[in-house]
Amino acid sequence: MNHELFQPTLKPNVDYETKSYNLTHYLLAVFLGGLLPAIVLGIKNASWLRIKPLWSYVIAAAGVAVFFFAARYAHFFAIGTGIMYYFLMRGKYRIHMRLYAKTEPILPEAVLYALLGKAVEWFFAAKGVQLFHGN
Repeated sequence: MNHELFQPTLKPNVDYETKSYNLTHYLLAVFLGGLLPAIVLGIKNASWLRIKPLWSYVIAAAGVAVFFFAARYAHFFAIGTGIMYYFLMRGKYRIHMRLYAKTEPILPEAVLYALLGKAVEWFFAAKGVQLFHGN
């Protein structure tokens, strides 16, 4: 008889509980805040939901690359990035809501990252030509 079958599958002293933001509030924060909240809050929420980090980093890298190459349309690409994160997290979010039925407040962090994101967008809009092409 194989005794491995009778061993516990959950490791002791490991926290398996997940946390999450409300995904509709996340999309609203992305819509109002832009690219920085989409990336930062998305990566944080993905790690809370235990999604493979590779997927969230690929989407974040794509969002940053798009911002630098198409800064004029960065807000529209931010919304696209937020929607990609939404669909990436949707399955795990549903599982989290069925198990715990609790979400974390997003408002304070969303406001902070939205202000920082708009400041970065303004800086690159005002100084970006000088930074990338000289005087």
